[in-house]
Amino acid sequence: MLSAFVTLTAVIQSKKGLTESTFGQLSSIRETQVAAIESYFNFMGSSLKALATQESTIAAVEEFTDGFGNIGDYFTLSDSDVKQDLIKMYDSEYLGNVNYAIPRVQQKRSTSNYLPKSAEGRFLQHLFIYSNPQPTGQKEKYLKSSLVSPYSTAHVMYHKSLMEILDDFKLYDVFLVDTEGNVVYSVFKEKDFATNLEKGGVYANSGLGEVYKKN
Repeated sequence: MLSAFVTLTAVIQSKKGLTESTFGQLSSIRETQVAAIESYFNFMGSSLKALATQESTIAAVEEFTDGFGNIGDYFTLSDSDVKQDLIKMYDSEYLGNVNYAIPRVQQKRSTSNYLPKSAEGRFLQHLFIYSNPQPTGQKEKYLKSSLVSPYSTAHVMYHKSLMEILDDFKLYDVFLVDTEGNVVYSVFKEKDFATNLEKGGVYANSGLGEVYKKN
């Protein structure tokens, strides 16, 4: 009986020591992982800040901003026709795929509420999303639009290099936003492209909108 008690005690103590050792190792691994993650994000932040201040990036923002502002001078369709096309596209390719029954998902609004607030934004979505021959999810493959305009010229000039930045850093997307909150460029041309991140914009409270407000 004493032998069994001693053996049992030894097993318990052994398990306790192993458990404490394991937790110590896990804690050490966790701390190492946290430090590695923090180091990675610090590196990414510093690198992206450096890229943001490069002359080529500043020039890109300026040219896309100018092209955004005057796109209406080159666009041939009326704004009402553009709205109709975008509403059809949103209903068929985007909003119809959203499950509004999921908790915390905002209730569906009128489709027109999801469109860019400005005519310039609607024109650019029509040009680079609606008229883009690439399928949804591959809009970034479209380099040169059929419309001759300063914006289209800037897109041909900078799109490939901005895609390279996205690939090199394995980013979700690359956004260029002007001082008024207009998303004047994005690599993937998703539906936040050409929208406004200021108050009242459909993506003002999104993650992208929050980042914009902090800068």
